[in-house]
Amino acid sequence: MISNWGLEQDPNFTQTGYQEKMKLIEDLKKSKKLKQIATLAGRYRRLALTSAKMKVKRGVESIYEITQGNDIGRLLPSELVKLKYQPLNPLFHKGFAERSLLQYKYSSNDKKAKGPIIVCIDSSGSMSGPPEIWAKSVALGLLDIARAQNRSMYVIHFDAGFKEYLHVNDFPKGRQYDVKEVLDMAQYFAGGGTLFEPPLDLARDKISEKGFYERSDIIFITDGCSAVRTDWLDDFMQWKKKNNVQIFSILMDVSYNTEEPLKLFSDSVTHLKQLQRKDAEKMAMTIFSQF
Repeated sequence: MISNWGLEQDPNFTQTGYQEKMKLIEDLKKSKKLKQIATLAGRYRRLALTSAKMKVKRGVESIYEITQGNDIGRLLPSELVKLKYQPLNPLFHKGFAERSLLQYKYSSNDKKAKGPIIVCIDSSGSMSGPPEIWAKSVALGLLDIARAQNRSMYVIHFDAGFKEYLHVNDFPKGRQYDVKEVLDMAQYFAGGGTLFEPPLDLARDKISEKGFYERSDIIFITDGCSAVRTDWLDDFMQWKKKNNVQIFSILMDVSYNTEEPLKLFSDSVTHLKQLQRKDAEKMAMTIFSQF
């Protein structure tokens, strides 16, 4: 429970007495939803950190993945051992000739690999249950990536409310781990209908503030659809292009819906048709690898 919620990172938790710690853990255990999120999020957070692209820096580049080849300067230490250890020399030379030695593949430190993240989570009534659990678990995985890479993350919970009344969670870079804010993100659920314009307007406001969330990319998670006005869309798309903002949308196909409204403002729309572990985990890994 402590590991899944990252309690060991929160100074407020580690510095409190035993009774206070046990009370918080008991409160977590009593909530069915938080138990479900903790179970799934514990796995997703580990997957998120192992799939993050900026694990090791190499000048202005970072390790992207492990591939095969014979570039001496990029070989894994385990392959170089074969070169130094006489009995393994033949294996090294064979792999070198066949270009099958394990080596690092690097990529540039581009905008997407280091920018802040804004996550818009549909909090309408139809998201109750497994869709909400999945969305919150993915958000916790992204939060671990953001904190490991010293990036800011902003979460917008949306339903049919005006942007001024939408519930948000703010995790600016450099701030200490606050488990109360994390738990608030996991617990909050509004219910009600679905409107796409208010959360996107709020995300726009945050990016336009020229502060922690300048140059953010947006992840938009929903299981529904909502019409957007033509005049609003024209203005929003002009701003999006001018500020080089990318929007990655995930449509959770658990009820009747269509991707058409999402396609109007998204750079990509990905469908999650099954919330079974294999399909849901694959989708989570796809999201983590993009950020």
